[in-house]
Amino acid sequence: MPLTRLAVESEGEINPRILQAQSGLVEGQLVSQEEVLKAAAKLYGRGDVARVETEVVDAGEQRTVSIKAVEAPWASNRLRVGLELASDFRDSNNFALKLLHVRSNLNSWGGELRSTAQIGNERGYGVQFWQPLGAGNPWYIAPQLQYTSSAMDLFDKGRRSSRVAYNGQAAALVLGRQFGTWGDLQFGISRTEVKAKLAIPADPTQPESRALGTTQFVQFRVDTLDSPGFPTRGTLLDATWTRALTTGTDDAALGRSSITALKAFSSGNWAGHVYGEWARAQRGEAPLNLGGFLRLSGTEFESVSGRSIALARLVMARRIGSLPSTLGGVVRAGFSLEMGGGFDQSDRWKASKFTQAGSAFISVDTRFGPVYMASGATKGGESTFYLFLGPVW
Repeated sequence: MPLTRLAVESEGEINPRILQAQSGLVEGQLVSQEEVLKAAAKLYGRGDVARVETEVVDAGEQRTVSIKAVEAPWASNRLRVGLELASDFRDSNNFALKLLHVRSNLNSWGGELRSTAQIGNERGYGVQFWQPLGAGNPWYIAPQLQYTSSAMDLFDKGRRSSRVAYNGQAAALVLGRQFGTWGDLQFGISRTEVKAKLAIPADPTQPESRALGTTQFVQFRVDTLDSPGFPTRGTLLDATWTRALTTGTDDAALGRSSITALKAFSSGNWAGHVYGEWARAQRGEAPLNLGGFLRLSGTEFESVSGRSIALARLVMARRIGSLPSTLGGVVRAGFSLEMGGGFDQSDRWKASKFTQAGSAFISVDTRFGPVYMASGATKGGESTFYLFLGPVW
């Protein structure tokens, strides 16, 4: 039946024009009762709506739809706290405490101020102003400022040789487009300053290095996973291309690209995913490294690098129990099969560049996030125990 009138009402600070555009309902088009319910579910899925009320009135061959969205009381000021812990019971021990604050509905077009802070092995803070280019418009701009500080281990043939401490600051401008709730395309440019110094072995005579650079990037991302802890359905795709030029050098612009893809599935008490990853650089090292749990388990964390990187894995787990609802959720026992390596695509193909690895693990959904206890081993290499709190994908 054709939709002759659509009335959208907002109880709160959300602009009704934004809700009308996001509902997907258009006057003059044929609309069924099921499509009205799907539109209401889509608005509820925004995450800042407490409830959505709908009313459908038919008069002859005319249909009138009324939608009322009630904004959640906490929606305009949201604070999220995340805790991540990781250890391989050797030299890789990491923790992170992350904070995200979102101040939404700053204007009639739905602008948001997003602030982040993190302490731990990596420290940093940042602020981003996310501004749609119209009420309900999928296009947006997002200027942002970021500061980071951390340390990075350098490896020589898989063995740790030194550690570099660095800090950096960046300013970026992004033009992006959202695709419903499932995808996002971004075009951006950033200006960065990075300062680095050799921390281990310490050398007081070596001065701190400083680099200025400009990076252009394009990123396309799809995320339909049902859970970041242990997904059982959906897809995760991330494709990124960057072009970086360092100020004050004669080096040509450095192009890098990467693509990662994960497909989750389930059958009865079994669930898992298949995953693939590829990254390359025109020169130097690819933007992604391998090593660590599910990234060649048993191998030293991020110790495998190369001009190109490739990784494939299969993860399967069976539900073996559940915690009381006050403590968490599902308990699973599973395994992974992995293969990957770092190589130079201009060199002759060698199967020895790729390594096989695997792991066995127990995962528990808790109120603090997913917990993983695992044992991993690399063929012809070492074996390691792991403990994780937080998503590992």
